[in-house]
Amino acid sequence: MVPMTAAQDPRAARDPEGARAIELQSMRFTAAVDNMQQGLCMFDANHRLVICNALDARLYDLPPEVTQPGTLPDDIVTHRLA
Repeated sequence: MVPMTAAQDPRAARDPEGARAIELQSMRFTAAVDNMQQGLCMFDANHRLVICNALDARLYDLPPEVTQPGTLPDDIVTHRLA
């Protein structure tokens, strides 16, 4: 999973304390998703991958290049059928 870091958030430069809060929230989110006992992948309204946890990637034998945010479902299916 690749969450947004404080350095990627445009608010971080204006608010260092807020940047730390964003970083902490991101760490908690990552820990929660990566420690789930279920595979999780979510797509946005444009059918682009938003998140895919490690268990989902293992269950479907997906390499890192098709578990990155922005990946289309067709790319995942193409990999699975190859």
